[in-house]
Amino acid sequence: MYERVLPLMYNKEPYEKLSPNIYTSTDSGILVVENLREFGYHGVSIGSLFDLHGCKIVWKSLAQFHALSTKSLETFSANIDSLTVMDRCPNEWEPSIFRPQAEKWKEHVLPLLSDTLINNETLDDFITNVCPAINLGFSPNENGSNVIVHGDLHLRNLLLHRDENKCKFIDFQLSRRGSPLIDLIYFTIIGVQFEVFDKPRDELFDLYVHEFNSVLEQSSRSNKTFYTVDNLQADFEKLKSHFFFILIAIGPITWANDFKTSGSTNDEDNLNLLFKSEKYVPALKGWIKLLL
Repeated sequence: MYERVLPLMYNKEPYEKLSPNIYTSTDSGILVVENLREFGYHGVSIGSLFDLHGCKIVWKSLAQFHALSTKSLETFSANIDSLTVMDRCPNEWEPSIFRPQAEKWKEHVLPLLSDTLINNETLDDFITNVCPAINLGFSPNENGSNVIVHGDLHLRNLLLHRDENKCKFIDFQLSRRGSPLIDLIYFTIIGVQFEVFDKPRDELFDLYVHEFNSVLEQSSRSNKTFYTVDNLQADFEKLKSHFFFILIAIGPITWANDFKTSGSTNDEDNLNLLFKSEKYVPALKGWIKLLL
């Protein structure tokens, strides 16, 4: 990505690159990239969640990244698809991690979700048949638009500018071909308060589509396929089971790191603190009602 795909995306384009430049790489896979902190960028504070303003900055940057990536798909489709044709379930669903986590979730969280559509039977069925939901997010967008997605857009892979409304992305090891919703909803579940997405959802979709089409219109690509809000809505419905996997499996591991500031360095203790916290369940209820 750093050496071939990302440079091609921005070649002859009037946009600032949304990733650091690479200086060199080694045969063992070590990359030497520029230090973005020297240019006013900083990491996101642990424990913080984006408000609507911050969410719009990231969604707008993703629209630019996705639109420009369509040019690279024509050249590197075989390389990009090498990340999607395999069964990702053994990589993403580690039984020794997620099954005990799911049991804790059932013990501590499920009793507090009686007013949602999830129960023991629903959760057990999802865990038993989780592989299709995982692979859905690692496959090309069938009968829909495809872009190059970042693929792992949690807060530690984001850098914000201290003065300007812009951000950059790092760590593209899970980049692949797929729906842009994979990046948009992954980031939003992990890094944004639910109410920030729920009520202004149409506003965010409009923002993304406007920026995506504007960038594509000005790009040097000859064959341009523009995106619509209906496309986003259709992909959201199609990918709901994958987003539910992110919500109950990936999200807790990421959020539990926030509790390390309490003095605990044990992952299991951090998960227990998360599942018993007052903030976790209310946010979870909103997402569950939206995704089930």
